Amino acid sequence: MRSKRFDLIGVISVLAMLTSLALLVAHNETGFGELGVELTQEDLAAGFREGIEVHALYMGAEKVGTLRTEKRRDGNGYRIDSSMQLSVSTGFFKQRLRSELLSRLDEGFRLQEFELSLDSAILELELEGRWDGSAMVITGLPGETSSVALEMPEAPLILPSLRPVMMRKRLEPGSKTSLDYFDPLSQSRVRLDVVFVGNESIEVMGRLVNAFHFKEMALGRATDVWVNELGEVLIEDLPMGFRAVREPEAEAEYGLSEATAKRASLPDAVSLEAIASATLERALWSKSKWTIERGQVLRGVFQEAGQSITFEDQRAIVEVQRLALQRVGKAGLSEGLQAEYVGSASEIDPSAPEVVALASRLAPENAPLDEVLQAATQHVSALGWASEQASVDAAAVLRSGKGSSLGRANALTALLRARGIPARVVYGALFMGDGVLNRHDWVEAHVREWIPLDPSLGQAPADAGRLRLGSGGALERTLAEAALRTLRISSVEGE
Repeated sequence: MRSKRFDLIGVISVLAMLTSLALLVAHNETGFGELGVELTQEDLAAGFREGIEVHALYMGAEKVGTLRTEKRRDGNGYRIDSSMQLSVSTGFFKQRLRSELLSRLDEGFRLQEFELSLDSAILELELEGRWDGSAMVITGLPGETSSVALEMPEAPLILPSLRPVMMRKRLEPGSKTSLDYFDPLSQSRVRLDVVFVGNESIEVMGRLVNAFHFKEMALGRATDVWVNELGEVLIEDLPMGFRAVREPEAEAEYGLSEATAKRASLPDAVSLEAIASATLERALWSKSKWTIERGQVLRGVFQEAGQSITFEDQRAIVEVQRLALQRVGKAGLSEGLQAEYVGSASEIDPSAPEVVALASRLAPENAPLDEVLQAATQHVSALGWASEQASVDAAAVLRSGKGSSLGRANALTALLRARGIPARVVYGALFMGDGVLNRHDWVEAHVREWIPLDPSLGQAPADAGRLRLGSGGALERTLAEAALRTLRISSVEGE
């Protein structure tokens, strides 16, 4: 009922982390001016200070965005206004994303109302929500169901109130705790697991300050964050190589630009078609080993589908194993994963007439699942080629008989979901040979385990010559591309 309405996994994963920087802190006489990082006894006693905080968002050494947060008292509660802008180059275009989050909280930091707007080249949203005493009522959802009421035992916390509430627990070094918060984008409660590492002295805004270091896990992603005694974020390491740093507003805004790290080449219809037709030589590996010098970028990557990651300081060693496609009947499907992944999204609709009709013809109803996977993969692989600018809607790709790397991945995902097989689009790098990497899209289907399939190259299962960087929606794909440009891959070995 939540993320099934629209494919927001990638948006959620990034915005959830970025908006978490908009935190409640303690009162100060500076009014709505810009706040410094030094705290007074009055600040600590008041428990909240009004003013403006600014964080610069970095990818590596490049500044790619800012987050500006204005905090004020609002009657017996609080009002938090956060505006975020992010600019990342994807090769063909610049992905610019702007979001505004207005949160009204009661005196216990629990959510009463919110307004959320998101504007990007791939998605526009205007959501509103309010607590009615028994449920969070959300309006503005895309699709046929424009509103939903989510029953809850009490008004929830929201990301802007988590760290201040966490700091009130007075944790000891090494201790653990958990908090639940409400995520407006997915319309769900999210569990945040926290470990307090200890106190550290760090330099922020030209001053050496005492910071509280926490390791946090939410939505399957781990982050490190350093906050002050009031819960204000000073530094936060985010997934996919992003880092948020508290800076003066003038410094944070100055020089805002997209990441300029060296880009991996992008696959186009010509190069992928050449590989698929065997006119361009490419090794088919049963296993591969990738040595990545800036491997910290990969700490938020799922270790699934035959891919494992180990770390040596800043270096990551990624080993990929080609998985076997075993003969399995329908009993091999996971009902829980069906519920999560078999649903419609903006560009992947398994209920579209073209998708349903073709899916039923691919293989007999009671055919083993490996036969269904192979038939669907080969059918999509036989389609004609289209550029990245062509439609990537699954039904449109099947109607037109041609598609790009992403269009084919969406089409295969929709066909498999129409047959009741959990499937998802994944993003990463394809080893082309001669030391060349291309950004690539493929599919994972769950038959007892996640099995990679490549509808561009007609591989079921896919070979091990690819590096998985993420899965989800369009923004997740953008961030996977950005991570690929940031990586320094020193060697790729396979056999």
